[in-house]
Amino acid sequence: MSYQSLDGKNPRAGPNNDMVEFNEDGLTTAEAQKRLAIYGPNAVVEKVTPWWKLLLLKFWGPMPILIEIAIILSLVNAIASPEKDYVSFVVLLLLLLINGFIGFFEERNAGNAINALKKSLAPKCSVMRDGVWQVVDAKDLVPGDFITVKLGDIIPADAKIHKGNLEVDESALTGESFLVTVAEGESLKSGSIVRVGETEAFVTATGANTYIGEAMKLVAQSSASEGHFQKVLFNVAKVIIVIALAATVVIFCLKVFKDHDGVLPVLDLCLVLLVASIPIAMQVVCTGTMAVGSRKLAAHNVIVSRLGAIEELAGMTILCSDKTGTLTLNKLQMRDPWTMGSITPEQITFCACLASKRVNPDAIDDCIYQGTEHKDKLEEFEELDFVPFDPVAKRTEATVREKTGGKTTFRVTKGAPQVILGLTANYEELAEEVELKIKEYAERGLRSLAVARCLLPEGAAWEKRDQDSWEFMGMLSFHDPPRGDTKQTIETAKTMGVEVKMITGDHLAIGKETARLLGMGGLFYGKEFLAAVDDGKANIDGRDVGDIVEAADGFAQVAPKHKFFIVDQLQKRGHLTGMTGDGVNDAPALKKADIGIAVDGATEAAKAASDIVLLTPGLSVIITAIIRSRKIFQRMKNYCIYRIICTFQLLLFFTIAISAFNFSIPAISLVLITLLNDGTIMTIAHDNVIPAKKPEAWKLGVIAAVACVVGTVATIGLFVMYFLYTTNKPSSGDNYFGFSFDAQCYYTIGDPKAKDAHLHFEGLKCAPLCKAGTPFNPTGTAQDSCPAGVVGWSEAVCVIYMCLSVGGQLTVYIARTKHSFWSRRPGYTLMAASAFAQIASTFLAVYWPIQFKISAAVGIPNYAGETVSSPVVMKGIGWEMAGIVWGYCIGFFLLEDLIKVYFYYAVDNDNKTDEELAEVTFQVEFKLNFQVVSS
Repeated sequence: MSYQSLDGKNPRAGPNNDMVEFNEDGLTTAEAQKRLAIYGPNAVVEKVTPWWKLLLLKFWGPMPILIEIAIILSLVNAIASPEKDYVSFVVLLLLLLINGFIGFFEERNAGNAINALKKSLAPKCSVMRDGVWQVVDAKDLVPGDFITVKLGDIIPADAKIHKGNLEVDESALTGESFLVTVAEGESLKSGSIVRVGETEAFVTATGANTYIGEAMKLVAQSSASEGHFQKVLFNVAKVIIVIALAATVVIFCLKVFKDHDGVLPVLDLCLVLLVASIPIAMQVVCTGTMAVGSRKLAAHNVIVSRLGAIEELAGMTILCSDKTGTLTLNKLQMRDPWTMGSITPEQITFCACLASKRVNPDAIDDCIYQGTEHKDKLEEFEELDFVPFDPVAKRTEATVREKTGGKTTFRVTKGAPQVILGLTANYEELAEEVELKIKEYAERGLRSLAVARCLLPEGAAWEKRDQDSWEFMGMLSFHDPPRGDTKQTIETAKTMGVEVKMITGDHLAIGKETARLLGMGGLFYGKEFLAAVDDGKANIDGRDVGDIVEAADGFAQVAPKHKFFIVDQLQKRGHLTGMTGDGVNDAPALKKADIGIAVDGATEAAKAASDIVLLTPGLSVIITAIIRSRKIFQRMKNYCIYRIICTFQLLLFFTIAISAFNFSIPAISLVLITLLNDGTIMTIAHDNVIPAKKPEAWKLGVIAAVACVVGTVATIGLFVMYFLYTTNKPSSGDNYFGFSFDAQCYYTIGDPKAKDAHLHFEGLKCAPLCKAGTPFNPTGTAQDSCPAGVVGWSEAVCVIYMCLSVGGQLTVYIARTKHSFWSRRPGYTLMAASAFAQIASTFLAVYWPIQFKISAAVGIPNYAGETVSSPVVMKGIGWEMAGIVWGYCIGFFLLEDLIKVYFYYAVDNDNKTDEELAEVTFQVEFKLNFQVVSS
């Protein structure tokens, strides 16, 4: 027999929709090679980027390039300087490598989805070539090949059955656990597994044109997209980098061209400012915060395979959920039977059980058996004959006889209602009533079976069927019921601002019925809408397709490409979209979604394509994951606010201080501030936060505005301290803290090559000449200290250092709340780390060792009355002044916090108090019995 195709066409056979001939004698080797050249191998060839290229790309971009510039500057400065200090170079290089490798290993996971899909393809196949059966590699199959498949085989390509029928397991593709019967002329999907039967089939599509191949292509398309979290980090870093570069360029130009300082010392200062201001540790801090959160999620059976998904889950606005096995139990349950006349539910169920297989039963037979009362009475009947289900006859039949008593013999049958009804003698009498019930079940998406029985006359030969008179007993209906917690989970998700849409491959009526039981909306679209989408229509009935998708409550009879399309449309409308799934057919949409969630029992392909894997059945655990992800989001957002505040304050102060007052502090002190502050902020992963009621969003405009306002107030505080400390009151001759400030009193370092005579000197400058009006003496003698009660520039530099360090630590408590800093207790780990940093900063400021001969350039009046840049060594300020600085910093901290609160109220509409949000969290967590511990 030779023909073009079993249905007259083969739309997916080749790249040009060629018509392919099929022949029971198979193909010749020459013809197979010809078709292989046309259609390509039975495999998906994806474009693979070499690992080394992926790694190098992690060191290309605004942030890496800026760090690399800083590394080069630090290396040049270290080589040129007498001290040969390579510490900055090594620290920057390590941070660059850590950031790069973290991103590299995150991205490498993208290839796992395609590799897992490939495992679903069969490696070998039996095919008719040159008139004989041969075993060939599955990748060498071509459209038109005549193959044989048997029990346990993986279907190697899309094919159509030539003769007979099979029962196949498509769970690896669809996630549905029920076996699927495929009859003669119907299609087999590549990747499915034969569980019952053996037959021949013609290959209709190979490679990328198969069912699983299309999924692989879609997964490959969505693998290259950059994560939402990485985009946000880039935008935050961009704001900070622009500010840092602009300020650094201004400072460099002023120091070199205006003050005529040496290029290398200025480069050293600019380098330190860059290190202190640019968010070099941002990736590490945020990744560490998410890693801590992922470990806590794992304790709740939520495994995070891509850390960035935690941030995206916090902002998720729509969750597209698969139906079977996620919203439902993926297990058939029998509903109350509908019976005729005096027949009881127990009788119809018992007869249906007699007409079922009890050894290796299918899902429906097992469901009937489990629903049968008095199972022990089944042993009282002898089975004389059993006719299994036939796709053509569409029913099963059993002939049974009582073992005791009158030994009555009778037949029982169950099957398609129309078929069973047709067996009865009073068909016309029952037809209208039965048809109405069939229609009702169909509209509600229920699977139904009719049951009938036939009592054989006494003494009649049971083998003969010409005298059978069937009695219609009624109908059984089955459904896959929702999980017990699903309805409550969906309601809770709605209160948290997450809309749940049902996406199912089942029939439209089944989807609507499930949605009705779960209290979801009833606006569902099926194959008509999806067919219009396949035709490329952008508008349907005058409405944009994307608007229809956004407004819908669910979709039925979807294919993998439709799930992919639905997610894509939602993303284009600004929704952070989650997608749940468990089969190969879900893999493209799982990979495309912002948050792909593989549910319990998912295939390896679905898990590899997902960002999150659930180890607990159902959706309820997702609520726990959302709550925790929003806590993690809060911590990362608080870090970003803190980082921008510190950067803005640091750069604004030094830009003005250096340009207007020729004032700076030693590079080592800025490095210490950065280390202590970043070391403290890393513990923000353990901070005590309250999750938001609605999905989180990065309001970068608000974040930047608040940070700049707080940073400006903090900068004003620094300048106020600067003037209060370096200005003597005319009435007393002391500054505003009771000390006498002498502008010519400072510690310096010697430089025998200096052109100015006063730079030859090392030690205390002009200590004997500290009285007002005494002229500058460039040849003064070195002293150990200023006269009692007299302070100079060395102490002033240390005061500013302490203000920056202590104030920066206090900024952590400002950044972590939108309301007053006392509205929520900080985490104990954060408080401990902050206390350590504050104590360390205070001791350094009090006892700064004069032996640390690292100086800052400060403008000092010389003997000619001109202000020149002098290398001033920082000196400890003692406990009295340290106490004053602490009190001053706390006062400005309270002022900054107050201004922050009022600014948030002015610019941000979300002004709910933490107490209100805490109440929402309490209700969510305990209403669903989710004991989400504070973290």
